[in-house]
Amino acid sequence: MRGRAALLAGLLTALAGCSGTVPYRYSGEDNVEVRSNVIGARARLHVHRLEAPCQTTYEGSVELSEPVVSLAIPPDRPTVLVVSFATSSFLGGSRGTVSRELTLKPRAGYRYRIDVRYRDAIYDVEAIEIARGTTRTRPLELGVDCTVIGK
Repeated sequence: MRGRAALLAGLLTALAGCSGTVPYRYSGEDNVEVRSNVIGARARLHVHRLEAPCQTTYEGSVELSEPVVSLAIPPDRPTVLVVSFATSSFLGGSRGTVSRELTLKPRAGYRYRIDVRYRDAIYDVEAIEIARGTTRTRPLELGVDCTVIGK
């Protein structure tokens, strides 16, 4: 639990300094699809490689400004995906950021879909794993799970 708190604190610190974000680039086969329906906020997906013991390395970000964004995460590599929602009030007076994390270790032969929604100060993130060539799905739990490294 202590490792998770440290990891979360590190991710939030990294996000706080993300005004100069780096575009995420990986040239493998797209295996993650992010579907976004965001009204009244700006959403980004931040990609962090998860390393032992519960340490991350920031690899880049993807602006979720299109309804569907596809990207590649290397198979069998533990990754923390952070969806951040940035909002501002009328005339930019007050600002806020809310983040949701997902630990993912993509399996070969599977695709992943992340649904990102924001409207009227209500945000939601859901993720599923889909076996290729089937309609079989498995919901994924949000949160940071450092034990995925040994699996």
